[in-house]
Amino acid sequence: MAVKVKKRGVNGNSNGNRLSIRLASSLKSPVHRRELRHLAQGWELISDAVSVTDPKTNSLWYINPAWRQLYGYTNAQALDKPAKMLNLRDLSAKILRSILTQTRRGRWSGRLLNKNSVDQVFPVDLRTSRLLDAEGELMGLFGVATPVQQYNISDEIIQQLVEQHQVVLSRELYSMLENALITTDATAHSGSHGTTKKRDKGKDSGNSQLVPGIGRLSARELEVFTLIGRGLGTSEIGKKLGVSAYTVQTHRNHIKEKLNLPNAAAITYWAIQWAHGGE
Repeated sequence: MAVKVKKRGVNGNSNGNRLSIRLASSLKSPVHRRELRHLAQGWELISDAVSVTDPKTNSLWYINPAWRQLYGYTNAQALDKPAKMLNLRDLSAKILRSILTQTRRGRWSGRLLNKNSVDQVFPVDLRTSRLLDAEGELMGLFGVATPVQQYNISDEIIQQLVEQHQVVLSRELYSMLENALITTDATAHSGSHGTTKKRDKGKDSGNSQLVPGIGRLSARELEVFTLIGRGLGTSEIGKKLGVSAYTVQTHRNHIKEKLNLPNAAAITYWAIQWAHGGE
C-alpha cells in the first residue's frame, strides 16, 4: 500500500483558496515540492498528526498543524530534523530501523511510545506507508500518528507496548535480552546472600550506568525489574517468582521510589534498557 499523487493538468489545481504550506529546505525537487504541497492541502485540516519524511535520511519534510500540536514543535523547530527525536533513545532507534525497512517495502502499523518537545512520554498508534509521486516513484515516507486517549498509562497498555516492541526486535537482540536475564538472575541469587553491593560493582557495572540508581534495588527488586524489561506482566512475574501479584506490585512501587521514576511507563522504559544491556 502507498499514497500516490494523482496526475493533474498543466496548470495544476485551479482552486484559489490554497493554504500556505511550509516544507523543509532539504526537499530540493521542484516537482516533489509542488506535489507535496498539493497533497498537504487536505492534511492541514485533519485531526490526526501527519508527517512526511525523507525516504533516505528520515528527516522531516512536512508536518501538519495536528502534528505540531501533538508534539509541541513549530515548523522551524522540526522541519529538516530527524524524526527519531520523537522516540525514546536506544531501544526506539532499533524499532525505528525496523519501521523504516517495513515502510519502504510498503507499510507499517503499531503502537509506540513517543515524547513531545518537553519530554512528556505518551503512546501513539502509528501508521506509515510509502508516498509515491505521479510517476509511481518513491517521493517520501508518509506517517499518521493518533494519540492513545488515556491520561494514565495502565499496565495493560504498557504490556501491549512491550509486546509490540518485541515483535519488531531482531532475533539476535531478543537472544541478547534472554542472556541478560539469565546473567542478572544468577547474579541476583548470589547477591541474596549478602553480596548485593559487590554485584553492583561487578559484572553489572556496565549496565548500572544505563539506569541511574540501579544499585539501590534489592536482589528481588532487580529480578522484578529485569522481568518487566523482558515483557512480563505483573501476574506473570508473580507466577515466575512464586509470589502474589500484590507482592510484585509492592516491588514495582519500591522500584519506582528508589529510581525516582514518575510512572509505570518510565519503569518499563528503563527496565527495557536494563534488560537489553545497553543494546
